[in-house]
Amino acid sequence: MENPSSTFAPPSQRIKTVHDLLDGYRSLSVPTLLAPLSEDFRHRALPASLEMPERDRAAFAQHAAGVFGLFDAFEMVPQSVHEDAATNVVVVHALMRGVMKMKQVDWRNECILLIRLSEDGARVREIAEFVDSAKAVEMRRKHAPGVFGKAGGALAGVRLSTLVAGFSQIVVVCATYHAVGLGFSWWFNSRSSSSSVTTSPSRK
Repeated sequence: MENPSSTFAPPSQRIKTVHDLLDGYRSLSVPTLLAPLSEDFRHRALPASLEMPERDRAAFAQHAAGVFGLFDAFEMVPQSVHEDAATNVVVVHALMRGVMKMKQVDWRNECILLIRLSEDGARVREIAEFVDSAKAVEMRRKHAPGVFGKAGGALAGVRLSTLVAGFSQIVVVCATYHAVGLGFSWWFNSRSSSSSVTTSPSRK
C-alpha cells in the first residue's frame, strides 16, 4: 500500500514565502512584514479608480505602520491559493479579520493579492492588491483619514458606480485566472516593461 505522505508534494519556496508574508500581517510588526520583501519591492492597491499611490518598500513600511497602529489584532486568512511556477506568481484570495483599538470594533474585509516573487521564490518583489472598494472608503473616512489621505481626497469622492465597477474587476480577474491559467503574467510583464520592477534583490 502506498505511503500517504508520498502522495503530497512539499510546498514550494514561493508558497513558503507567501505564508511568511501573511504571517507578517498577523504579527502587526513592520520589520516582520518587511522580512520577505525585496529591496525593489512595489505595492499597488487596485482598482486604479481608488487612486491610491503606488508604494516602494520604504513607503509601504510607513503605510503599514499607520495601519498596524489601528489594530489590537489582525490576520489575513487565505481562502484559496493559486501558484504559477512559470511566472513566479502566487494569487491569494484572503479574508482580513481584525479588532480595532478604537472601541474594539471588529473589522472584516477581503482582498485578492497578486504576488510576484523572485526567481528563487525567496523574495516578494511586487504585490497588486485588489481591495474591497467600499471597505477602503469606510476605513479612510471613519477610521484612518491620516493614513489614507486628507478629507476630500480621492477616496472621499468614490461613487457607488465606481465601487460596483471595482468589484466587477475583481470578478473578471478571478475568472481570467481560472479560465486561462496564465497567472497574470500579462500584468506583471507589462509592469516590468515599464520599469516598475528592476533586478531581483536579496532577502531583507
